[in-house]
Amino acid sequence: MWSSNMGLVTADFYSTLGSKTVSRANYNYATAHNAATGTTLTSGTIVRNTRPSYYQISRLFYYFNTLSLDPNISIISADIVFKSNGKSETDPDHSDLILLEPVHGDTVVLADYGTLLPIVTPLATIPYEDIIADSSTEFSASLGSTALALINPGGITKYCLRMSGDVENLIPTGANVVGLPQQVAYGPPLIRITYKVKTWKGDVHVDQLKHQHVERMLN
Repeated sequence: MWSSNMGLVTADFYSTLGSKTVSRANYNYATAHNAATGTTLTSGTIVRNTRPSYYQISRLFYYFNTLSLDPNISIISADIVFKSNGKSETDPDHSDLILLEPVHGDTVVLADYGTLLPIVTPLATIPYEDIIADSSTEFSASLGSTALALINPGGITKYCLRMSGDVENLIPTGANVVGLPQQVAYGPPLIRITYKVKTWKGDVHVDQLKHQHVERMLN
């Protein structure tokens, strides 16, 4: 998606193949939840916080390709956008999607699972009921000022994702699952950014010229 209106541009920036899910499973919930490291690393496809007698928890680590964004732009707003190929919730309030600050470096490693554990302040939340389990239909959440500040024009933008039951350390009694395909066929997660392109005249910013013009009119 790309559009422009009255000096504003809206464009989509997709998550890259480097985005990964790190998971841990154990018969003891605390062991799975509080582990310093995950045990499996896969393409970012699913978030889990599930089930009695054998607990599986997945945490997602995203990279979004914002290399083509000029560092001189002014970001006005942004949404994080997903498509889901399925969802299931046994325990109410366990399966909201919680966007969090990134902890991962240039590549995702198993230890990122434990590093993310204390990060619990939401940048954005998508309630379970707003998740559309149809791989052709988008659903999204608006990003607030803290999340917007993490967008990296001219570089790679990173976020993490956990389920609310994981963030709140709630012991599940059944399957709480949200499928979030990374595959291009479904349309991988993306951030949809609306920004203003700064233009210059000589060494003076156009916005500055407009401001000076208004001041002259007022005076």
